[in-house]
Amino acid sequence: LAQAHSRAGRPAEAVAAYRRGLDLVPGRVDLLFELGVALAGSERGDEAAAVFAEATRLAPDSARAWRLLADQLGALGRTAEAEAAYHATLARDPGDIEALFNLTRLFRAQHRLTEARAALEAVRARRPDAVPVLTALAAVRLAESDNQGAAEIARQAVALDPGNFEGQLNLGIAALGL
Repeated sequence: LAQAHSRAGRPAEAVAAYRRGLDLVPGRVDLLFELGVALAGSERGDEAAAVFAEATRLAPDSARAWRLLADQLGALGRTAEAEAAYHATLARDPGDIEALFNLTRLFRAQHRLTEARAALEAVRARRPDAVPVLTALAAVRLAESDNQGAAEIARQAVALDPGNFEGQLNLGIAALGL
């Protein structure tokens, strides 16, 4: 029922149904995940973060629980807590590309370029053809004034996706810098 409400664009009803489900079967981590997503979609971010935190308490080894918490904390601008939750995610699942990429976004927003580049390089090692990763890495290289490195990476992104505006923009800026 809660999923049907979510799909129909009725987030308040979905939240109520997920809560009823949790009343019937307390501690169901999968229901907590869905409740948190529904709360976040209802612009009730602080409540969503609390639900995801409860999920990490009930399932401390769940990388998904930690990533959902990290994503929500990041959306709320609670960057230090989000960073810690991303590190907890990656401790449980070092291959979580989405967590690495989102951690990189936090670093970039804080102008922590060395850490952003290192995280993006880790993602790139696992997914060398991931255009968003290449595009983000080219942007970091530009911010570091590494025009040659930015151009090489942007060329790869554009070769994989010729319609990638951001990759083309990065390539043009790097070319100007060269």
